[in-house]
Amino acid sequence: MKKIMLTGSMIFGLCFSAQAAVIIDSATGGDYAIGWYDGLGEIDDIYSLPGYGLETDTYWELTPTVNYDTRITAFDGWIVGDEFELFVSTDTGSTKNWTSINWDGEWTDAGGYYHGVVDYNVAAGTTYYFSIYTDVLALWPNEDPWYGAPRDEGFGFASFSGSNPVPEPATMLLFGTGIIGLFVGRRFFGKTK
Repeated sequence: MKKIMLTGSMIFGLCFSAQAAVIIDSATGGDYAIGWYDGLGEIDDIYSLPGYGLETDTYWELTPTVNYDTRITAFDGWIVGDEFELFVSTDTGSTKNWTSINWDGEWTDAGGYYHGVVDYNVAAGTTYYFSIYTDVLALWPNEDPWYGAPRDEGFGFASFSGSNPVPEPATMLLFGTGIIGLFVGRRFFGKTK
């Protein structure tokens, strides 16, 4: 049974290996799930959210139309203890020279899961490539029933903000209250006798 599953996963991997970057819409950004299957190093898959559409790519491409700070976040979603490192490249060829980006903030949530966030300035017309690596790996706490050994894989999430972020609810409430105030003020104080 192990041989059949291993052979099937090898064929799947050969047929659906990474080909290109996942394109990020610079206006809206995007939310993604990420997966890794062979320990430390570059992630193996990117899944579009919602719906977990498999992209089978290992990095993202962003070509902004305006200068802005994109907020990049990554957080663990599988086994407590995984941590990530973020890389950027502007090399457009098939070989990328990756440069590490320091997170502006790193923390663990109440459940113990790692979070990293950075606001990264991108310039209009420049193509950026981003990749996430696992630099601390938490192994499965017990042996996997199919493979018979602790597994060195995991699952997490990443997101990129766009240049036109969706307004926060509090901002919309303040704006709406102001509009209503103008209407009421004109209605009661704008009357002439």
